[in-house]
Amino acid sequence: MTESSNEDNWESTQISNQGTLQLVWNLQFGNGISSNAASALVRPFNRTIKKFKPPGTIAWVFHQDSGRYSVLGSFVYSKSHKIVFYPGLVGKIESSSFSVNRQGSLQRLHVDHLTLEKDLSKRHVALPERETYGIRLEPQHTAPYSSEASLWFVFRFKTMALEACPKIQTIRVPLSRGLGPIAKMISPSVKSFPVIQLENDVVGFFWQVEVFISKCKANSLDKIPSIAITTPSITTNIETPLHTRTYPVHLDGFPRYLYLRLSKIVGTLSDDAYIISLDKNYSGKSAGCTE
Repeated sequence: MTESSNEDNWESTQISNQGTLQLVWNLQFGNGISSNAASALVRPFNRTIKKFKPPGTIAWVFHQDSGRYSVLGSFVYSKSHKIVFYPGLVGKIESSSFSVNRQGSLQRLHVDHLTLEKDLSKRHVALPERETYGIRLEPQHTAPYSSEASLWFVFRFKTMALEACPKIQTIRVPLSRGLGPIAKMISPSVKSFPVIQLENDVVGFFWQVEVFISKCKANSLDKIPSIAITTPSITTNIETPLHTRTYPVHLDGFPRYLYLRLSKIVGTLSDDAYIISLDKNYSGKSAGCTE
């Protein structure tokens, strides 16, 4: 796993001609310059910018496939002891696969973030459409997948479903919001920049990331079988994973271990990406994503 520190990637704090404070990261990989406020690299700081709330400790996680770097998402360990994941998806999820308490009839929804509560037993998904349409997803319980670990969620995707990784990432803050406090909260909060990857020596596969919370170190996860979900609406021609590797994600202050198990699976996704949750009986529930 390629991983670097904030000192390796932090560039500067600048005041632009447009009257904004720009916080700049010069990453060790990627292409171009991004100031996209909707990026998974930026969304963890929305509460800091709007409400002066400390963002917690953050890991920006990237995915590499055949030399293309993408944004898998941001993991946050908040001051309220929750873990939050902001996925780097460029599209929407299929809402019909979730338990939805809704007003309106939207079928495809954006996912802003997934939250794992302090006791690690409950999780929920936050949607931008909640404010506009009154749509929300019912909280669910995490799956105690083994005596060593709980499964938070499974993320299946095609590479092009993820945001392209920029070389330079900027966050813009209006000067009226106060330069000093926000810069001091944001600039040191991104603690790690892991890159997950596997050899790309086959065709006709998709990527799977299983997100585990564990009391033990990674070698205990090797004994946990990969999840076999063969619902026709999700995949076809699914087989045993060809390659699998487990990656730790370090979050300062989190008393347990957060692991990502990356796999290549032969098969075809019928949508660009899926977020899959398992209940206590390991019954698959899923949501698709397209641009």
